[in-house]
Amino acid sequence: MDGSGADAYENLDVVFIKGRKAVLTIYDAPEDGGTNSEGSDREGWVEKEKIVLSDYQTKDEIHALMIEKGFELKPDFERKTLHRLWEWNKEQDYVVKEDEMIMMKQKFAEQLRQEQLAGDEL
Repeated sequence: MDGSGADAYENLDVVFIKGRKAVLTIYDAPEDGGTNSEGSDREGWVEKEKIVLSDYQTKDEIHALMIEKGFELKPDFERKTLHRLWEWNKEQDYVVKEDEMIMMKQKFAEQLRQEQLAGDEL
C-alpha cells in the first residue's frame, strides 16, 4: 500500500479475496469497541452496509465515498511514511517479512522527521 489508497484512512482494514469483487463493508461497533475478554476485536459488530467498489470509476469518486461514509484520512506524515515504505517494498526481489517492514517503516518515519526539522531550520 502506498499511502494514497485504502491505507490512507483511519479505522479501515482491507482483506483481498482473489477472484471476488471489491466490496466495502461498513460495520457498527458496540460502545465498548467490540473487544471481548480474550482481547479479540470485533465481537458484537453488526454489518451496516455493503458497497460494491467497482461501481465507482475513479479514485476520486472512491475517496469522496470514504469521506461521505465518515472515514477520516490519516495524518499527512503517516501517509508519506507509508508511501516510502510501499516504494521500497516494490524494489525488493524477495518477500519482505513483517518485522523487516516494521523496521523500515520506523526508518522512513525518522527520515521524514529529520527532513521536516531540516526544512524548519531554513
